[in-house]
Amino acid sequence: MSKFPELMTLKEEFKNKTLLEYVHEHILKERELLPLDREAYNVFCKNFERKNVRSISTGSHLAFLQWEESYGLGENILVNLGSLLHGNENIISTPCSRITFKNATRPGSVDLSGIGDKNSKLSRYTLRGRSKITINKAQKITEQEMEIFLHSFYKFQKNAPMFKFINQNKLSLFIKYAQQMVKNGETFNEQCIWFSSNLWPHLFNDIKASSLIIKPLEDLEVKRENLLADKRLRELLEKYFKDSYGALSSTYFYYGSCKCGIEFPLEKREYGELVYLEGNCLDKKCQHFGTKKYSVEINDIIKEVEKKNLNETLFITFYNIWALAGIEVLGGFNQAEYLKEFRYKLCLIFEQIGEIEKSEILRKRATNLLDLGVFVAFNEEGMPKSGSQVFLGGGLDKKYIERFSKLNFSKTIDVSLQAINSLFGEKPNHALTVKMLKENNMEFMIK
Repeated sequence: MSKFPELMTLKEEFKNKTLLEYVHEHILKERELLPLDREAYNVFCKNFERKNVRSISTGSHLAFLQWEESYGLGENILVNLGSLLHGNENIISTPCSRITFKNATRPGSVDLSGIGDKNSKLSRYTLRGRSKITINKAQKITEQEMEIFLHSFYKFQKNAPMFKFINQNKLSLFIKYAQQMVKNGETFNEQCIWFSSNLWPHLFNDIKASSLIIKPLEDLEVKRENLLADKRLRELLEKYFKDSYGALSSTYFYYGSCKCGIEFPLEKREYGELVYLEGNCLDKKCQHFGTKKYSVEINDIIKEVEKKNLNETLFITFYNIWALAGIEVLGGFNQAEYLKEFRYKLCLIFEQIGEIEKSEILRKRATNLLDLGVFVAFNEEGMPKSGSQVFLGGGLDKKYIERFSKLNFSKTIDVSLQAINSLFGEKPNHALTVKMLKENNMEFMIK
């Protein structure tokens, strides 16, 4: 696991701690508020009725069902253990929803392929067809689209004896809320947030769970700093972040966002004293930018971001929230690595331009607040279960959550590694996962 040294460091540090102890002693630990700009912090808190927000959970992506993927399910349950067990306030979830509709991350689908007996071959049920459009450009879901999507689920109701592994009460709730969500939101994001938030309490059978608090990163009002406007700072950012994950990525810290929904890379162009970011929509048939070059002068970047003509890279997004506003971002096994790198390189840059105080503030900031990477349930083959699989299988009760909260932190990482590694091209050995679950008294997680 050399590719995840921060994850391994956490695994060793909390090897004698339970998941609940890890949450209280690390994720929710009280730390000094350290924004680079106090006004930026105040602007951020306006997103949540001026509540003093100190931390947010950013690891997962917004989907039709926000906790549909097994990662998102584990993330939401882990960070909200205190709420589920003791009725504490939920952690705010701000998923990185600006992703394309494709493969397993396609937000308009639920995956039931891992539940049921071997004679019933279920699959991933798609709300919208394969699309290149990004979520922030997606049209809201229509009643007609929803009815087409629910057609298979009506079959599960009509032929209940054939699908004994589907809990009919939970299925009815799923269908009811899916129908209602169409009218509860003026955007795709709002519809999905309403659906996920209101369905969440019904995932649990004897727990008074609160609705999730969700607001996608792309929808947040934040104070932005135009890091590229200053020439010296721009040159240092180019130098240090050239090979950083989610920073340049051939897009020069920003990329174009066409009206058709396609994102496209930008290149820097210099004309005398003026500096521009320029690029074309990659779809040659696109009527918007397909033939017309998009160009923005570097001083107009923030204005274009607010118009949604530009999208920020991960580095810029996390700079505005984590560094500038001082919000602790809880994230995934990969985020723990790149956020540490962001901190290190930013500190070097601030020191070089004489901003010593900013560098000292950033050096104190936690970057390894892992919340996404622990799985909650597995099927008999050892594959982690998604939110819809757990929900439609009957959900979870308090006894299950209590047993989960008492699991050893390091052992839960161990049984999650096969799925984590598979995201990076390795072939998972799910049989090994089953073996470890049985050997570590975690067999109850095989549902």
